[in-house]
Amino acid sequence: MSSYFEKALSNFLSEFTTTGSIKHLVDRGMTLDQIIENMDYPASREKVSRQMYEYMLEAKILVEDLDMSKYNIVEYKSRNELSHIVSKHGKERLYFMCPFGYYLKNNKEELLRLTSCLTKREADYILGIPWILNKTYHCADLRMLEIASELMDKRDLKLELYLNRELL
Repeated sequence: MSSYFEKALSNFLSEFTTTGSIKHLVDRGMTLDQIIENMDYPASREKVSRQMYEYMLEAKILVEDLDMSKYNIVEYKSRNELSHIVSKHGKERLYFMCPFGYYLKNNKEELLRLTSCLTKREADYILGIPWILNKTYHCADLRMLEIASELMDKRDLKLELYLNRELL
């Protein structure tokens, strides 16, 4: 009986510690590979990726479905205009629609081509997220702003930007 209890306690502590570490490292802006390198406890890439994704959903960094009755699409034509919109409204009100899940499932070569214009860290960030759905919404934080700007400038890929009009 004590062996069962010890194993359960060990699993609980490992899960708790791993999850806490992952949350902290995501908040510090680390990519999946950086998180794995900085973990104090061994964990599989799949487990870290899953926990990272779950935390990003919990923290509203990622949103799987936006209530479109509360959001408007915001048009932008340039990097400067996009930057101005994000600085005016803030990341809590804005989300980019990211089609990376579609590419991951249907055309990984195209995803690699799209991300090849990004810095290694930006590409690692995008490629380290599991993108479970075909499209997922990512808050318009500084990292995503730079990624969206680069994709627009160098790959002619314009990520749709959504503004929560209820938070105005």
